[in-house]
Amino acid sequence: MRRILFICMLCLPLLSLAQEKEQEKKVKVGGWAQIQANGDFKEGEMTDMGFRIRRARLVLSGNLNPKFSYRLQGDFCGSPMLLDAWLKWKFSDAIAVQVGQFKFPYTMESNIGPMDLEHSDYGEAVQKLAGYKDICGIGKNGRDIGLMVSGKLVLLDASQETGKKHHLFGYSLGVFNGNGINNTDAGLMKDLVGKIDLYPFPFLPDWCFSASMYKGVYKSDDHGDYVRDRYAVGLRYDNRKLVLRSEYLWGVTSLDAPDENLYCQSTDADGGYAQVGYWFDFKCHDLQQRLMPYLRYDCFSKAKTGAVDDSYASAAYSVGVRYDITSSVHAKAVYSMTDTKNGGVEEAYTHRFLLMLCYGF
Repeated sequence: MRRILFICMLCLPLLSLAQEKEQEKKVKVGGWAQIQANGDFKEGEMTDMGFRIRRARLVLSGNLNPKFSYRLQGDFCGSPMLLDAWLKWKFSDAIAVQVGQFKFPYTMESNIGPMDLEHSDYGEAVQKLAGYKDICGIGKNGRDIGLMVSGKLVLLDASQETGKKHHLFGYSLGVFNGNGINNTDAGLMKDLVGKIDLYPFPFLPDWCFSASMYKGVYKSDDHGDYVRDRYAVGLRYDNRKLVLRSEYLWGVTSLDAPDENLYCQSTDADGGYAQVGYWFDFKCHDLQQRLMPYLRYDCFSKAKTGAVDDSYASAAYSVGVRYDITSSVHAKAVYSMTDTKNGGVEEAYTHRFLLMLCYGF
């Protein structure tokens, strides 16, 4: 896999130069990277400090014709891996069929790209329940291999004065292996994932109510098939100035038929986030720039049934700013304070200062 990705990376510039004019309109070669510096403190002592490449990705995308689009994306931070490889057939606004490897439609925040996030990263609840650092041990980057149908339905007039229109709701429904990226399924059962975004009022197109569900079964050892059920509800307001987003996630991970082994008992987990920020637009050195200060709260908890207290809970309070220097370069500065409990025992607060530079091409 590493050799294949490396060869593809070398060949992409050559391919782009060799395209005819008509083909150049259909193929786009791009990419982006995030460079991070952070310092962590606990009980007044520094526990971690350094630089890292948070993400470094190369993207090949385009349209085969007006109905078919595609995307290939690889991440070259650490061990190279294939993230996206999908083909999409759009019949109309109401229905499109997508097949391959891509993000499954669970939670609002997971389906926002890292370059579009105001915060430095996804919340802990999203990472632990939406296939990033999932508590079930399956998945990476919130992606899987499968087939999805999506679309937007019921076109509404926002107002007679502006003439703006928007759809009443959008939907996504997919069937996936449930075994993470670049892996075949370990069993015959497939996972069902669905999401609905509702824009309920013609005169309030900036509000969105979201609900999503993940119903899955996976096999990780010889004990049997594990249940992986997740749910999420959320609210978003975005008028291109004020941005408010909040979401609550919960779910259970357990054996279909648990035995007396504590390792096999169910794990209940829940959490969420709330974030509010405001965009300020201005010009500097003849460049149109944007600045968003924001506040954010994250929480997550999990507990395994049984005699041993295996509980975990965290709450993080963050204040940050995102500065869009150009349309393709932005910076983030964040301070976070995190309160953590392990096995019912409260740990000392952790303080993190983070700087991130992001650029794309």
